[in-house]
Amino acid sequence: MSFSLYIAEIVGVSSDDNTRLQLRVLPQLEGIAKEYLPVWPFFFAHQAITGKTGELVWCIANTELSMGYVLGFVNDYSWNGDYSESSIPQTLLEKLNDIHVELRGKLFSYSDIIVTFWNKTSVHFVDRATGAHISAFTSGTVSITRPDEIIMAVGSKSMINMNADEVVISADKIRLSGEVRLGKNPQGKILVTQGVLGSNGLPADSVWA
Repeated sequence: MSFSLYIAEIVGVSSDDNTRLQLRVLPQLEGIAKEYLPVWPFFFAHQAITGKTGELVWCIANTELSMGYVLGFVNDYSWNGDYSESSIPQTLLEKLNDIHVELRGKLFSYSDIIVTFWNKTSVHFVDRATGAHISAFTSGTVSITRPDEIIMAVGSKSMINMNADEVVISADKIRLSGEVRLGKNPQGKILVTQGVLGSNGLPADSVWA
């Protein structure tokens, strides 16, 4: 049995209990009624895209089109060599550099990465040298997991910075919900007061120190 690559249009998207896509292979299945079009799974197990009707995907299938798999979305192709529309905008990378400089004082390295997703406002990539995973948005929201640290920031204002020695939480307001224990061996509930003079202290409901 021989297999070939095909471009297909999505005509039916995934449902809750069926992650396959219904496809119209082009041009082989043009003019065929939808109910007779094939429904194919994804090539790699444990991977799926839901897609949208009308989008184009790459498929691998036998010559009879009776068996096939979906590989992924079709990228744009330009006959004149201009790939600016299908390439990561330089302005996006510069914006993400500005965010990282504010957080860590240095630029991102884009020299040896695998980009898993990008659009006009975000990019997700893996740094091959360290294995770090970075998801960054032009809004200033960033998630970075490196071998020696985890950084999460929203709008470059609220931030959690975690390494082996400490956890730093920064924000205009920090709220802890639930039973809170301060220190390694809290002895009792802390006292809280209703006024500025510190009189008439009462034990807190859920904070221990």
